[in-house]
Amino acid sequence: SPAPKKKVSFSYSGGERQDPAKLELDLRGMRAEEALLALRNQIDRALMQGLVEFGVIHGKGDGILQAVVADQLRESPQVLSFSFAAPEAGGSGKTLVRLKG
Repeated sequence: SPAPKKKVSFSYSGGERQDPAKLELDLRGMRAEEALLALRNQIDRALMQGLVEFGVIHGKGDGILQAVVADQLRESPQVLSFSFAAPEAGGSGKTLVRLKG
């Protein structure tokens, strides 16, 4: 008789469902704490999936999300560089992130 198939399971800390990394992470409308958590999760998932570039849409508004995003990216050892998008691609309402591949 054939050998039983081995079951392989993966577990993630926190138990939350892991969504794939996004090419564009939209943080508009989030509070700063929510936005930072989403950004940290995005960086982790991008690294696991081999995604080295993505965009973060934070909008212009009063600049709070833009500032917390920049602070988080500056402090993150996995981030190679980041910059605002070209004016026709969102300008200062969107940050382009490059990770250390």
